[in-house]
Amino acid sequence: MNYQRFFYWLLQIAGWFGLATVLYLVNRANNVMFDWNRLLLLFVFAVNGIFVSNLLRYSLLRFEILNGKPWRILSFVFVGCAFSAMVFQLFYEGLQSILTEHILFGSMNQFFAQTTVMLLVFASWSMVYFVYHYFRAMRKNEMDNLKLAAQKQQIELAFMRSQLNPHFLFNSLTSIRALIGDDPNEAKLGITKLSNLLRNILLYSRREWVTIAEELAFVRDYIDLEKIRFEERLNYHEILDSTLLHLQIPPMTIQSLVENAVKHGINNLKNGGMVEVSIHASNNFLVIEVNNDGCLQQKTETGVGIANTMHRLRESFKGNVQLDLTEINDKVIAKITIPL
Repeated sequence: MNYQRFFYWLLQIAGWFGLATVLYLVNRANNVMFDWNRLLLLFVFAVNGIFVSNLLRYSLLRFEILNGKPWRILSFVFVGCAFSAMVFQLFYEGLQSILTEHILFGSMNQFFAQTTVMLLVFASWSMVYFVYHYFRAMRKNEMDNLKLAAQKQQIELAFMRSQLNPHFLFNSLTSIRALIGDDPNEAKLGITKLSNLLRNILLYSRREWVTIAEELAFVRDYIDLEKIRFEERLNYHEILDSTLLHLQIPPMTIQSLVENAVKHGINNLKNGGMVEVSIHASNNFLVIEVNNDGCLQQKTETGVGIANTMHRLRESFKGNVQLDLTEINDKVIAKITIPL
């Protein structure tokens, strides 16, 4: 059951029939005699109010006025309330002339006075409607923030599990150990990069945003460590728009794509291949592409890293994020598109 819709119609009926009851009591206090036609007129008054106000609500939602700028909201609401009051009063005036001895448009001053009163009624109705939606949106925003915080903690734990895995540490340490006798300086450099990588993983788990430049520095350390193991089988290249490097993205956005390319692409090729990172802007969107040699399996699993990254991106950008995995000319292209 849609409780929101139920309470909307309940308040509509209670409000307009309540206003009709007030008019009845005011007329009785002024010694106005009631017959069935006048009671029917009050009933139609309430039904007419429900219909016109619901039409006003439909217009507010149809043209997304609630999400507009303040001046647009005020101007549209004023015009909408004025139009609603005029439509309401025209219909009521015509029906009143049929059911009672009232003369149609007998007094234009009275007609415009009553229209002004209805304008105030519809303006009050709009104010109540906007206040309700304001507090509802504020509560939803609070719930979303709490949900995002809880999900962030879960993602951080999953992130730590996915990145600090024994296989990666074992492979890196084994590769560095093999260098100690042959190339001690390179082994020292490898230990430094592994240390930087682990430190950044711990730091990134506490941050919501990093710059693209910071993310790429992390990716290069990761690639350098993997090159110790893959040697000539792993090549890396970047195509960057330098004007975008200051932009902020959730941590591990690029890294998860690169790691996926190495694990599921280069690792499966006997002669290895190229991993290429491309970052550019297109139609007010930031486009991050990671290309690697290989083929896209029919049942490709994006893995915990990419799944967590996409989850955070969708939460951070309200779902306006897209991930595409395609294969073109023996190359797998992973492309993430997010708003600039």
